[in-house]
Amino acid sequence: MSRNLPCQPTESNTPPAVLVALARAAMGITRDDRLSAMLGVKFGTISQWRMGRAPIPDHHVIALAEMAGVDVGWWLATICADKARMNECREAWRAVAERIQSPHA
Repeated sequence: MSRNLPCQPTESNTPPAVLVALARAAMGITRDDRLSAMLGVKFGTISQWRMGRAPIPDHHVIALAEMAGVDVGWWLATICADKARMNECREAWRAVAERIQSPHA
Protein backbone atom coordinates (compact mmCIF):
# COMPACT_ATOMS: atom_id res chain seq x y z
CA MET A 1 0.00 0.00 0.00
CA SER A 2 1.30 3.40 -0.92
CA ARG A 3 1.40 5.82 1.95
CA ASN A 4 1.21 8.87 -0.27
CA LEU A 5 -2.15 10.50 0.10
CA PRO A 6 -3.72 12.51 -2.73
CA CYS A 7 -2.73 16.17 -2.84
CA GLN A 8 -6.22 17.60 -3.15
CA PRO A 9 -8.15 16.76 0.01
CA THR A 10 -11.75 15.75 -0.39
CA GLU A 11 -14.05 14.13 2.13
CA SER A 12 -12.99 10.70 0.88
CA ASN A 13 -9.22 11.09 0.70
CA THR A 14 -8.23 13.01 3.81
CA PRO A 15 -6.06 10.99 6.22
CA PRO A 16 -8.95 10.35 8.65
CA ALA A 17 -11.26 9.26 5.84
CA VAL A 18 -8.62 6.96 4.38
CA LEU A 19 -7.88 5.36 7.76
CA VAL A 20 -11.59 4.78 8.46
CA ALA A 21 -12.01 3.25 4.98
CA LEU A 22 -9.00 0.98 5.48
CA ALA A 23 -10.30 -0.23 8.84
CA ARG A 24 -13.79 -0.85 7.46
CA ALA A 25 -12.43 -2.75 4.47
CA ALA A 26 -10.08 -4.89 6.55
CA MET A 27 -12.87 -5.77 8.97
CA GLY A 28 -15.44 -6.39 6.21
CA ILE A 29 -17.61 -3.59 7.57
CA THR A 30 -19.81 -1.74 5.12
CA ARG A 31 -21.58 0.65 7.49
CA ASP A 32 -20.41 3.24 9.99
CA ASP A 33 -22.83 2.03 12.67
CA ARG A 34 -20.99 -1.30 12.94
CA LEU A 35 -17.61 0.41 13.17
CA SER A 36 -18.90 2.88 15.75
CA ALA A 37 -20.20 0.00 17.87
CA MET A 38 -16.81 -1.74 17.68
CA LEU A 39 -15.05 1.45 18.78
CA GLY A 40 -17.62 2.38 21.41
CA VAL A 41 -18.45 5.76 19.88
CA LYS A 42 -21.69 7.31 18.68
CA PHE A 43 -22.75 6.54 15.12
CA GLY A 44 -22.29 10.13 13.94
CA THR A 45 -18.76 10.31 15.31
CA ILE A 46 -17.35 8.21 12.47
CA SER A 47 -18.92 10.54 9.93
CA GLN A 48 -17.53 13.56 11.79
CA TRP A 49 -14.03 12.04 11.63
CA ARG A 50 -14.32 11.24 7.92
CA MET A 51 -15.57 14.72 7.10
CA GLY A 52 -12.87 16.42 9.15
CA ARG A 53 -15.40 18.02 11.49
CA ALA A 54 -13.90 16.34 14.56
CA PRO A 55 -10.39 15.02 15.13
CA ILE A 56 -9.89 11.32 15.72
CA PRO A 57 -8.54 10.85 19.25
CA ASP A 58 -5.15 9.15 19.33
CA HIS A 59 -6.45 5.99 20.99
CA HIS A 60 -8.98 5.58 18.19
CA VAL A 61 -6.27 6.18 15.56
CA ILE A 62 -4.40 3.28 17.15
CA ALA A 63 -7.51 1.07 17.17
CA LEU A 64 -8.36 1.88 13.54
CA ALA A 65 -4.78 1.28 12.37
CA GLU A 66 -4.68 -2.04 14.21
CA MET A 67 -8.02 -3.05 12.66
CA ALA A 68 -6.66 -2.11 9.24
CA GLY A 69 -3.36 -3.90 9.80
CA VAL A 70 -1.34 -0.82 8.91
CA ASP A 71 1.59 0.94 10.58
CA VAL A 72 0.24 2.53 13.77
CA GLY A 73 3.15 4.97 14.17
CA TRP A 74 2.87 6.32 10.64
CA TRP A 75 -0.87 6.81 10.98
CA LEU A 76 -0.54 8.52 14.37
CA ALA A 77 2.00 10.94 12.93
CA THR A 78 -0.06 11.50 9.77
CA ILE A 79 -3.30 12.14 11.68
CA CYS A 80 -1.50 14.42 14.15
CA ALA A 81 -0.12 16.38 11.18
CA ASP A 82 -3.60 16.59 9.71
CA LYS A 83 -5.13 18.01 12.89
CA ALA A 84 -2.22 20.30 13.84
CA ARG A 85 -3.23 23.96 13.85
CA MET A 86 0.24 25.50 13.67
CA ASN A 87 2.30 25.08 10.49
CA GLU A 88 5.46 24.27 12.42
CA CYS A 89 3.67 21.50 14.33
CA ARG A 90 2.14 20.17 11.12
CA GLU A 91 5.53 20.11 9.42
CA ALA A 92 7.16 18.43 12.43
CA TRP A 93 4.55 15.65 12.40
CA ARG A 94 4.96 15.24 8.64
CA ALA A 95 8.71 14.89 9.12
CA VAL A 96 8.10 12.17 11.72
CA ALA A 97 5.80 10.34 9.27
CA GLU A 98 8.45 10.62 6.54
CA ARG A 99 11.11 9.13 8.83
CA ILE A 100 8.81 6.26 9.75
CA GLN A 101 8.08 5.67 6.09
CA SER A 102 11.78 5.67 5.23
CA PRO A 103 13.45 2.23 5.17
CA HIS A 104 16.47 3.84 6.84
CA ALA A 105 14.56 5.12 9.88
